[in-house]
Amino acid sequence: MAASGNKDIGNLRVLYSSYFKQGVKDVQNPFEKLSFSEKVKNKRPPFKTDWIAERILAPGALAGLNDEARAIVLVLVETGCRPSEVANLKPQQIVLDFPIPYISVEPSLDSDEPREIKTSSSIREIPLVGVALEAMKKFPSGFPRYLDKGSSLSATLNKLFRGNGLFPTPRHKIYSLRHSFEDRAKEAGLDTEMRYLLMGHSIDRPEYGEGGSLVWKRHGLAKMALPFDPAIV
Repeated sequence: MAASGNKDIGNLRVLYSSYFKQGVKDVQNPFEKLSFSEKVKNKRPPFKTDWIAERILAPGALAGLNDEARAIVLVLVETGCRPSEVANLKPQQIVLDFPIPYISVEPSLDSDEPREIKTSSSIREIPLVGVALEAMKKFPSGFPRYLDKGSSLSATLNKLFRGNGLFPTPRHKIYSLRHSFEDRAKEAGLDTEMRYLLMGHSIDRPEYGEGGSLVWKRHGLAKMALPFDPAIV
């Protein structure tokens, strides 16, 4: 947080100024012109929940997409994942034959196909509920068409969404689904820690557990799952 950081830097600036007044000369205060920008970032707007349910998940709305691209969108709706995290899932990261089906977002350890993810906190297991579960059942081995082809996926999705009027404003993008997921989680009563764990955000405290049980996370996700027509999958 820029404001908090600037407050700490200000305290250090005062400390050094006081020290220099005790007789140390010709030494520049290292904190004199140091500060964090407090400009408000132009954040992507989220989709409204009704827009997702009534427009994006409407029968026929995604019919112009190929099967893999359509399934990726449906998984994004109920997992809050980044598009690249879903597109790059390997078969071993998709666990459907388990009491609680889930996907595991993790870096690739294959020396021939190394792949990093954004941060260590991004490594997580996400239960599959609602339309995301049905979509993953159709692609239990992942999405080979878009593996390591994020630009191609973005172009395909943006073209369809723009052409079909699925973006409420020009500022909306596919990534807006991730912002919507967080808003929906808040509205469903999921606490901050669960939201952070599901979305792969860093938690500002020591970590002692393993990220919460699948049962616990599925319970939260089930409360926010949107109704859908099975025909859209």
